[in-house]
Amino acid sequence: MKVALDIDDTLFKNTVLRDTLNEHNFTGTYSWDLHEIPDHVLSIVRSRFADPDYMCSITPFEGNPEVIKDMQSKGFELYAVTSRLESVHNQTRQMVKDHFPEIKDVYFGNETKRDILINEHFDMLIDDSPKYIQEVMDTDIQKILISNSHTPYNFDLREHSQGKILAFSSIVKFWDYYSCIL
Repeated sequence: MKVALDIDDTLFKNTVLRDTLNEHNFTGTYSWDLHEIPDHVLSIVRSRFADPDYMCSITPFEGNPEVIKDMQSKGFELYAVTSRLESVHNQTRQMVKDHFPEIKDVYFGNETKRDILINEHFDMLIDDSPKYIQEVMDTDIQKILISNSHTPYNFDLREHSQGKILAFSSIVKFWDYYSCIL
């Protein structure tokens, strides 16, 4: 089975957005497109998303390295698929390689992951983004939504997916479930 794994808030705990919002005392809720965030704060967020010092100094969620090793040992083909900005591509590849040598390659989408997932014949997508999960709703790709306290922007999709999406709080919880039915 060929699996696409998102990087930010799926494999790795990315606090860039939350840290920036906290620094600027933003306490509201926000959606995936971030339209609720004031422009001056959004400008800082975007500059940090483009900065490898911010984006590539993050660490994996606890338990993810062990799960990825186990998935690979059971024959899963693992790839990272992300929409990270071009300015952090090289450092992102190195970060993934350093923490997850079992991941074969990193694919970079440009505002979409759909074409990569379909053209590269992925069987499963594990992602926190409601946007990217919804992009493949009309396909046979299995959709696993990572939804937890770090991902308030996807709660609505999780609660209204009508069974079309499996939602788990982490890759570890997903694997606890999935490995039992293999």
